[in-house]
Amino acid sequence: MTTSSYEVWTDPELTGLVHDDPELAAIADALRVTNGVAGRRVRRRLLRVALLAAALATGVLLAVAAPWNGSGSGSFAERALAAIGAQPVLHVVAELPAESQLIDLKTGAATPLTEQREIWFEGDRGLEHTIYRSGGVVVWDQLETPQGEVSTAGPRTFSRQKPTIEPALQGFVDGYREALASGAATQTGKGTLEGVPVVWLSFALAGGDSEEVAVVEDSGRPLFVKMCSGPCWTYRIKTIETISVDSADFSRPAEGEAAKQEFSGAKNDRAVSPAEVSSVPDTVPGAVWAGSSVEGLPFAAATREHYWTTFGDGAKEEWFGAQLVYGAMSSAEVPDFERPFVQLWESARPQSAYVGTGEPPLPASKLDGTLYVPWSGPPPPPAPSRDPTHALTGFTVVNGVFVTVRASSGELLVAAARALRPIR
Repeated sequence: MTTSSYEVWTDPELTGLVHDDPELAAIADALRVTNGVAGRRVRRRLLRVALLAAALATGVLLAVAAPWNGSGSGSFAERALAAIGAQPVLHVVAELPAESQLIDLKTGAATPLTEQREIWFEGDRGLEHTIYRSGGVVVWDQLETPQGEVSTAGPRTFSRQKPTIEPALQGFVDGYREALASGAATQTGKGTLEGVPVVWLSFALAGGDSEEVAVVEDSGRPLFVKMCSGPCWTYRIKTIETISVDSADFSRPAEGEAAKQEFSGAKNDRAVSPAEVSSVPDTVPGAVWAGSSVEGLPFAAATREHYWTTFGDGAKEEWFGAQLVYGAMSSAEVPDFERPFVQLWESARPQSAYVGTGEPPLPASKLDGTLYVPWSGPPPPPAPSRDPTHALTGFTVVNGVFVTVRASSGELLVAAARALRPIR
């Protein structure tokens, strides 16, 4: 039997350490969102972009309060400020390039899933409301106030004077303002973006990083942002405006029981026993498999899995699942991760024990007959490794069964998912 534990904001000593330190609190918030909402790699990127948008928003508000010196009436900086307005609430919608997609299991057609952040920010009252969307579906909703935070996972008391901005981005906010005020922000060129004439502005950030913004030439509206800190992060500004308090959305997010349990911490106890593939439907009604082989990899083993999940709020559940493996085995239950392999995990309902890196930020209804994969474009090449976390993971619902597919290559993963059919 193996045991794995998941704990999020459950350690009172850690909570005490970060409670009065806004920098540590911001880092803790970033880690919390990274671990709880979407796949770790994707969520880190999405969180960063959301905070970048908020930081950009804050920089613009500062500009409204204290206009920067221009080269006279009608300067480019003045046009940029006028395009945004001077009302008390900043509204920003930022969109990232797709890093995941849905693949139709019948046709193989892929639909990219864009990630979007919508932010309402009012600095005077210390309010920030952020809605996270993937493929147009709301996957997370969070409201920060001076009294604490309310999100899809429920309320959490964490007093702050203002909404959290990642400490590493504070230099960007200050640097952006100073660069415009001093003239250090330089025009690096002109061009077109999405058929629109733009001016490219560039300025240095503390620590040697840089920021580039494509600004619409005739209106001064920012259209595209590129920040380089090691790798370069890009996002598109779909909307940036100031609005009245009455027009803003600072509504309380709807709480979900599943999210509450996930964020309360959970412990999974697992018992595994060998099984004949023909008996798997006795454990998981409607169980599926990919046939006797997948792309030349022979079916190797099936196991029956019994789980007991205890959540941090005291709730408990017991459930059953199954594992089917294609390829060479390193033991009776584990594939040889140094060679090509496919793993199928199945259950009659979504289960946290089968969730790994890149889990879908989508409701089950979106996965019926489709495969969620955490990449866009063609499948990544094979990457056998001793470390199974380097394997690729996809998620689907077939024949009413929730299936997690893990494989040593993207092509194997997609081939296995598209071959899924009832065992009997």
